[in-house]
Amino acid sequence: MNKISEKFFILIDKVLKFRIIKLYVSICFVVGLYVSSIFLYKIGQHISTLDLKFDISQNNLTASSEKIKIYDIPIKEPKAVEVNNLSNTYDLVDEKSKVDERTRRQKQLDYVKKYEHLAKRGARYGILPSIKMAQAIHESNCGQSKLAKRNKNHFGIKCGFKKCGKDHCSNFTDDSHKDFFRQYQSIEDSFEDHNDFLQKKRYKHLLEVTDYKKYAKGLQRAGYATDKKYAQKIIGLIRSLELYELDK
Repeated sequence: MNKISEKFFILIDKVLKFRIIKLYVSICFVVGLYVSSIFLYKIGQHISTLDLKFDISQNNLTASSEKIKIYDIPIKEPKAVEVNNLSNTYDLVDEKSKVDERTRRQKQLDYVKKYEHLAKRGARYGILPSIKMAQAIHESNCGQSKLAKRNKNHFGIKCGFKKCGKDHCSNFTDDSHKDFFRQYQSIEDSFEDHNDFLQKKRYKHLLEVTDYKKYAKGLQRAGYATDKKYAQKIIGLIRSLELYELDK
């Protein structure tokens, strides 16, 4: 009987201890909630003291309070891109470039076909037809430049004389008379004059050159043009249009 009573009291003791622990945990939980609510309430009161202003028209965000001061920060808006389909923007640009390149190349080929017979005459004077044709394309922009249209001057040749006859040359904004550009009665005359022009002393050493690259570089060194990339441009035209075929 004593053993049963002892076990009973042990059981009662355990139950009481469990209930006490449970009560303690519950009290801690309630106290924690109370403290948390007070903390959040205080933060809410502090935030409510801020006077936030949004100035949309100026794209500025400002905030002010007794303890905190936030200065205006400019907000940059991205520039609008007016395209129907942004994903195709570069494709459109590339396509336009390709069309322009094809048009330019076709003009050059048409010019070559029209005047190659005049360029080949240069061979009689020791001038490579490829060089002559490339210079004409470059200097006259395939016959479309103002000088080519007005003066029929396809090689940019200047007068070089202090005095000359009527209709021999004309001014294109250059100061002195010797810098006037020559005028011709026909495009054929311009090609023929170019043959004579390259017989000058400073170009005469090129008459025996058979390599168009060396010829182009020789023209630049002799001062045919002030453009530092003149030879490079002439060589580029000869290669791209295969003008070296005219030298055969």
